[in-house]
Amino acid sequence: MTDFHFEQGPIRPPSEAQSLLLRLTRNCPWNRCEFCHTYKGQKFSLRTVEEVKNDIDAAAEIAQELKALSWRLGEGGEIMANLVRFVLESPEGYPDAFRNIALWIYSGGKNVFLQDANSLVLKTEQMVDVLTTLKETFPTVERITTYARSKTISKKAWRHCVLFTVQDCLASTLAWKQATTLCLSTSRKG
Repeated sequence: MTDFHFEQGPIRPPSEAQSLLLRLTRNCPWNRCEFCHTYKGQKFSLRTVEEVKNDIDAAAEIAQELKALSWRLGEGGEIMANLVRFVLESPEGYPDAFRNIALWIYSGGKNVFLQDANSLVLKTEQMVDVLTTLKETFPTVERITTYARSKTISKKAWRHCVLFTVQDCLASTLAWKQATTLCLSTSRKG
């Protein structure tokens, strides 16, 4: 079996149990919260857009392999409970990334959580590039969440917030028109 892999960080919030975990940064740039010891002693770094896109491609390859496995198991290309059980319990020992994608697709493939801490430190253009690739690769994605410090968010210009709004609305034509209208009316106001 091919060694399928993409990088994932150490934290998955309980509310993201059905989410694809996509690592944009490594560790935490702040790293001073008293309640969090996850990244203590770890150096923060940004991942390149290319690294993240490679992970998205790896996830897509795994999804294709799962569909092929589904056909071989008589599941008609669908990611159903029997296939997930097979992947989780297989003596072949499927890699974590393979199991994670199986569970994500079985759960609907709608949610993505951007890891690690404070992913919004990425330049807006880089974030939009990553989100566009993600949405084009996995059109079923409806919700993308991340952790971010309020200080990081407050440093983003309003036009950057509108870009995120437009990106999040790609799934729906009506929402796309509303976001575009918001973007145009915002730019006219200065």
